[in-house]
Amino acid sequence: MKRYRVQALLESPLTIKRSRQSNRSQGAAGIAGTVLRGGLAQLYLQQHGKADAGFRQLFGEEGHCRFGPLDPAPQVNPRSALSCKRRPGFDPSTDHGVVDGLWYRLGQEWLLTPGGTTLLERQSTLPWTHCQGPRKSAGRCGQPLQPLGSRFRVSRKDAWGCKTPEEERSLNAHVGIDRVTQTAAQAIFYTIDAFKPTAQEQPFCGWIEVDEETLPLLKDLLHQSRPLREVMAQPQPSGPTTEGQVFLGHARTRGYGQVRLILGNAIDRGPDRNSWLAWNHECLDFLRAAPFSQTELDAEQDFFFSLMFPTGAILVDRWLRATLDPHEMLPWLPPMGEWGAPGPVQSFGAGQLRFYTAVTEHELVRGWNAAHGLPKGDDWATTRGAVYAYHFRGPTDDRDQLMNQLETLQTQGIGLRRNEGYGTVVVSDDFHRQFARPAVKPESSEVTP
Repeated sequence: MKRYRVQALLESPLTIKRSRQSNRSQGAAGIAGTVLRGGLAQLYLQQHGKADAGFRQLFGEEGHCRFGPLDPAPQVNPRSALSCKRRPGFDPSTDHGVVDGLWYRLGQEWLLTPGGTTLLERQSTLPWTHCQGPRKSAGRCGQPLQPLGSRFRVSRKDAWGCKTPEEERSLNAHVGIDRVTQTAAQAIFYTIDAFKPTAQEQPFCGWIEVDEETLPLLKDLLHQSRPLREVMAQPQPSGPTTEGQVFLGHARTRGYGQVRLILGNAIDRGPDRNSWLAWNHECLDFLRAAPFSQTELDAEQDFFFSLMFPTGAILVDRWLRATLDPHEMLPWLPPMGEWGAPGPVQSFGAGQLRFYTAVTEHELVRGWNAAHGLPKGDDWATTRGAVYAYHFRGPTDDRDQLMNQLETLQTQGIGLRRNEGYGTVVVSDDFHRQFARPAVKPESSEVTP
C-alpha cells in the first residue's frame, strides 16, 4: 500500500469530545483516524444506500485502506522531548529551546548494566536535567527540565526552525430550553469546545494508506461529495489531488464538523537504512563523549535503534490484556524489564539484542459505533509519541537481518486497529539526534530575566 498525503480545511467549527461524559467540555487535540474512517463510511452510505462490496473494501478489516489521524501539525514530538519549566517550547527568542532525553536515559541505563560504573548524579550542569539557557544576570537558567507539553511541531531545516502549531479554539456555553414554557430549563447547562475554522496556510495534516485497487473508490467517494454543480461540470476525478466534503465529530446537526478533505500525492516513506546507521553512529559518539565516556563501544558490532509510535499502538499479550511491551506482539524483540528497566538479553542470530529504556504510558482509546448506536469497547494504547530504545551487539550479517525485520515493522505497523491509524512505527526518529544536545545560542541578545 502507498501512503497519500491528506489535508483537512475546517469550513465550520469542529468539536470532538475527549470523553463520553457530557459534563466534560475539553475536546480532543486532533482528529483521530477512527473519526475520519467513520465520517467517510457515513458518506459512502449516504451516496450508495447500503454496505456493498466497495464499502467492505474501503472500510473492512482486510487491510485495503488505513486511515491515519489528522493533526494540527505534520510531526509528532516523542515523549522523550524535554523543555525548560519556566520557558517551555521551541521559541528561539528565549534561547532555552528543547532537548531530547532518550540518549541521556540510554547512557544512564548503560552505566547501570553489569561492568558499568555508577549512575550519574542529577547535577545542574547537565543539559538533560536542568535548562542551560542564559539568564539576564549571569550564568545559565538552571531550572529543571520537564516533558514538553505540546504533542506536535512544525519542522524546518534546523532545530531552531521548529515551532509549536497555533490552535484556535472556541468554548461556547449553551442553556437548555424548556419545551413547554420556552424559557431556560433548570439544570441544563453545557459547553462545547471546538476548533475554529482553519486558515488555508495551516490545515490539519494526515495520511491515508490505500492499495492501487481501492484508490479509485476513495477518489470517487470524495469527488461525488462535492457540490452538484461541480460534479456535473467534472463527472470523474482528475489531476494529482482530489477534494471532497465530509462531516466529522459531534454536534453535526448544529452546523459543526464541515470539513474539506484534500487527498494529495503519494508520500515516499520507505525505510532508510543509511539514516538508521547514521543515527547509530551519532548515538555511539554521544555515549563515547563526556559524561558517559563509554569508549569500548564499537561501530562494527554495536547497533542502537529506537521505535517511536507517532499514532500510538494498541498492544496486547496472548491473553488479550493491554500491555506496554512490544515484545508481546513481536517475539523477536527482547522483553522490557520490570518497571521499564533494562530487560534480559535475547539471542538474535549469533548476536544479542536487549531492551534498555522507554518513555511511554497508557492512554484510553474510546469510540462510538454509529451503525449500532452503541459505544465501542474501550482499549488501552501506548500514548502517541511513545519511544523505546534497544541495543544489538553481533556480526554485520545478523545486523542486516535485524534491519530486515525493522523494515517490515515500519511498513506493516504493530498492534490492533491498524486500519484506524494505530500502530504506525518510526525506526530511529531523526528528532533524537537533532535535539540530542540543546541548541543554545549564547551569542543571542535575547535573554530571560
